[in-house]
Amino acid sequence: MEKLKIEPDGRLTIPSEIIRKHGLHPGDELVLVDSADGLLVYTRGVDPKTLSWWDSLTDAETLTSAAEARRYPALSEEQRDSL
Repeated sequence: MEKLKIEPDGRLTIPSEIIRKHGLHPGDELVLVDSADGLLVYTRGVDPKTLSWWDSLTDAETLTSAAEARRYPALSEEQRDSL
């Protein structure tokens, strides 16, 4: 887990290891989704259909979805394919 610090001017610095790992470049846009569980960060953007679905979830569904999303990176390729 990495921690980000909000600078006085409102900027965030993403650790260089995370930037390299996710192939981020200057000018790339990240999407922040405000959920009941906190902020979720997407590096590839969120399409309108996904955003509409997310906005339609109940609080309980949002919590479940956020928990599943946090689990996803740790899944094997086979487990990901089965979803």
